[in-house]
Amino acid sequence: MNISTKFTYVIATIIFLTSCHERKKYVQSTFRESNLQAFFVEIDNTCDTVIHAPGGSFISIAAGSFEGGNGSKVRLAIKEALNISDIITAGLITESNGKMLSSGGMIDIEAAEGQTCTNL
Repeated sequence: MNISTKFTYVIATIIFLTSCHERKKYVQSTFRESNLQAFFVEIDNTCDTVIHAPGGSFISIAAGSFEGGNGSKVRLAIKEALNISDIITAGLITESNGKMLSSGGMIDIEAAEGQTCTNL
């Protein structure tokens, strides 16, 4: 997808989002985090780990970062929103004190479904 197409997509989405207040329910059901593809990885919680995610992100996880789970193994679900179209499609926002912020991307790391662990 070239820059011009991305820009057009972003502008069209912004116009759509701001054009009519009644569309809020439709927008909330259309633009949601579940639109992002999850990448699953199993790590050994007793070792420092560096993950190279499909979008190009390098994620460093220190040994002992998670508590619980099945022994030393922890299965993680990682979602990357690394460009504006991913961020909009996932319905993500970046704001502080009610003001919009610029974002170079976002990464969500959670325990995979069925996994019971918490981060420390």
